[in-house]
Amino acid sequence: MILLLTLCALLAVTSPVAAQATHRQDTEEETITKCLDDLKSDDVARRRRAAMLIGKYDTPEAEEAVIGCLKDADAQVRQSALVSLSEQSYLPEEAKMPVIGLLGDENVHIRRLASSMLPEALGIMHSRISNLNPNIQIRARGGRTDNEETQVLKAMNKALYDSDPSVRRNVLAAARYFPTPLSQKGLERFLRDDDKEVRCLALLAYARIIGHEAERATAMSHLVEDPVEQVRTILVTTAASLGEHGAPILKKLFADTDANVRFEAISKYSLQFQPDSFSVLKAAIQDETLPMAQRAALCANLRYFRKDAVDFAKSLLESPHNAIRAAVLPLFSSNTFGELPMDYFLALVDEENSEIRQQALKILQTRLRNQPPAKETVERLFASRYANVRLMAVSLMSIPSLQKSCGELISDAVLDDDASVRLAAIRLLGTARPQGWDELLAATLEDEDAEIREAAANAVCQPPRVYLPKLIPLLKKVLPSLKSPLTINRVNAYLRQFDRPGVQETRRPATPVRPQPPRVPLRPAPNRANPFSTP
Repeated sequence: MILLLTLCALLAVTSPVAAQATHRQDTEEETITKCLDDLKSDDVARRRRAAMLIGKYDTPEAEEAVIGCLKDADAQVRQSALVSLSEQSYLPEEAKMPVIGLLGDENVHIRRLASSMLPEALGIMHSRISNLNPNIQIRARGGRTDNEETQVLKAMNKALYDSDPSVRRNVLAAARYFPTPLSQKGLERFLRDDDKEVRCLALLAYARIIGHEAERATAMSHLVEDPVEQVRTILVTTAASLGEHGAPILKKLFADTDANVRFEAISKYSLQFQPDSFSVLKAAIQDETLPMAQRAALCANLRYFRKDAVDFAKSLLESPHNAIRAAVLPLFSSNTFGELPMDYFLALVDEENSEIRQQALKILQTRLRNQPPAKETVERLFASRYANVRLMAVSLMSIPSLQKSCGELISDAVLDDDASVRLAAIRLLGTARPQGWDELLAATLEDEDAEIREAAANAVCQPPRVYLPKLIPLLKKVLPSLKSPLTINRVNAYLRQFDRPGVQETRRPATPVRPQPPRVPLRPAPNRANPFSTP
């Protein structure tokens, strides 16, 4: 009896283990093999289950099987395969043409899904897809042959007439990723669509068509009255691509109720070089109804009119509006509009308006790059109340020919209120070495700012090294706080050389540094192909 009970207990314990062994789960390899077998079956239900499952595995065999499912006779199998491919991080090269081919599928859900995958199928990655942007145009074929290119164009033009609006919208959105323009007649249908997004997409695609400018201008002229600002803004870009045929559309948009549309239309028209382009641009810059930022932006277009615009541009330098003055100043950075005297820009570096000040500084930097300044010019800049102007003066002091004559200015700059000016001046001390430079370095080695202490340590150790006994204790004190390995190495080398017995203060001074001529950076050659380019 006891033996019988023991046997029953053992059977009870081992039976779950036996059941678990009986219901062992298949390995990944076994599951994939089973799915591949099921996909060859005549049983639709088996193929559907296999198509849903195989896409979850990331192996070459699984990927090949999923692509093969795109041509299955059953719509649910094709759809499952498309869903699997859409969830992957990238679309396999072998799947691109089959996906495009499904734009003509009998099942509307498959056509919708295939059309939503068009950008990737045409060669664009997920992360590079943007919203409405007229500047995005993909010229490359994405590895397609001439025959495949023809097939894609045919499939997309046919899909423009799809009964489903989402398919049509997806094809229009993908048109910018295809190098060949879509059918002109096919696109014109959408210029009167009720959906504003469709009208925008159609206009973007319409701008890429080459030829038939007069016909296209007529076909989209009604959009001047479109109630949607975005449509009218894109209309400006599309009309500008039609040359003289688009000019009447741009002119009508000069009176648009939206300031942004008016600005874009005037800006594009002024670059069409029509007989009245300059007068239109001039009137717009003086138009008080346009926002100041837009009027200032239009000033940049004056550079394309040179002789006609010189007197007008000079008059704008006296404008009561600082934004316009700042926008016109760059025109006088070269000889295109006549060279203004240096004193004119030196006076502007003390302007309260930061935009004007920055523009004047840029022009001065360009001028002084080719013509080293006199000491008086540097003094005038250093006397400015603005730190960025004084910083420019310090950078000019680094020119070897000015280092001797500007020694006092460098010493003053080391004591400047602005940290960036002090830092730049301290870096000059090691090479310029004006009178009392060692005392200045002693003070800056104890500065609260770690970056200034590091710059001072660097200046002390600049070659040729000079024995400065008062600074040795300060260098030792600052050494643990230094961050730059290069500075640490320089300080250690200095201490090894001078912090040892036998080194006297009467040591022969090192040979002074021979001044080097200022390095003039190369300027890019002007673009001779463009008659309106500036050097």
